[in-house]
Amino acid sequence: MRQLRLLLLAQNCLRNLRFMSTKVFLRTMSIYEVYDKCPVTCPPQTCFSIIAKFKCAPEPSICKPSCRCKPGYYRNEINECISADDCQKCHGKNQYLDHCINSYCDSQSCENVGKTRTKCFLPRIPCRKGCRCQKGYYKKNNTGDCITPQQCLDVMFLLSQLALYATGKAYHQLAKFLNIKDRKEIAVAIPNYLDDITQQQNVTFNLAEKVYGSINYPLSKSFKRDTKHIFKSKAQNLDFSEPDVAAETINTWVASKTNNLINDLISPNSLDEDTRLVLTNAIYFKGNWLIPFDPKRTTKKRFYVSEHQHTHVKMMNHVGYFQYAYIDSINSKNGVTDIFNTNSTGLSGILQYPEYLYVSTAIQKAKIIVNELGSEATAANEYDIHK
Repeated sequence: MRQLRLLLLAQNCLRNLRFMSTKVFLRTMSIYEVYDKCPVTCPPQTCFSIIAKFKCAPEPSICKPSCRCKPGYYRNEINECISADDCQKCHGKNQYLDHCINSYCDSQSCENVGKTRTKCFLPRIPCRKGCRCQKGYYKKNNTGDCITPQQCLDVMFLLSQLALYATGKAYHQLAKFLNIKDRKEIAVAIPNYLDDITQQQNVTFNLAEKVYGSINYPLSKSFKRDTKHIFKSKAQNLDFSEPDVAAETINTWVASKTNNLINDLISPNSLDEDTRLVLTNAIYFKGNWLIPFDPKRTTKKRFYVSEHQHTHVKMMNHVGYFQYAYIDSINSKNGVTDIFNTNSTGLSGILQYPEYLYVSTAIQKAKIIVNELGSEATAANEYDIHK
């Protein structure tokens, strides 16, 4: 019973340190923790430190008393001290090892985003030892990584809208790329994502989408409904036989959503009488650094534009510990090809009077401004849909 009590009180260790005497403090630690008057802070005693390499600066001369894990134990994502073996079992970001997971009641997969969780009554049996996502995270269907509800779809807005109306090979390619098992996941994830964006604090973060349809080829009722209710967007008719006017209209909207950082997204040359639809979206972000750079430390440094060529530019610098990684998979192809095939029949239901459609052009433009206080970034995308 004493061990159970100590385990339940383990989370109070750091929180109560400043208010407790050493004697009382020692009674609240878990059986895998010890009190240290001068603990080593680098490398951090976390599960992540087992698989990562750290370059540690000299320890500060002033120590801060704290509780630390016993040798061979490390802190997981919820601040518990667990063995190195258990760390290796659940070392992914935003997840931790739970000794009792009920597969029926505790399902945290992306397909359950937005659903009411099944209520379980104690005792939770049968259960098994396994990795659990932290609160607010879900397991990605194809990798098991713990990600936010919005990342469950990888939130590729324009492709998501096409996926709702794709069939056959085109749909399977889009579903695999978007990491979805069913179209219903789009209808759940997109509105949640848009709601979360409007609740961002301390930063400006906007995402907007607009659909431009041909004035001579009306959109279907279902496409207009989904555009309004799922993507919270509006549709506007344009005469694509006048490409200069149509392009100016689209570019003016994009400029208004990107703080005028992008004002030439689409070229009139990509529009003609065969254009049936143009999907556009714009993302804008502006925020300050958590720890601003010191302008006095900004100096001209060598910047390599290629392996053998360099120039000198102003570079900010800041000393600290930062996690970074090299991810090979980012360079892989996305596998979406069928919607770009002129002979494809994979897009249907978009127009009121059905035609065989394909994506003739896909463009993305981005711009980022960085200074000592923060950064301002924006990106815009557009897909031209032709018959």
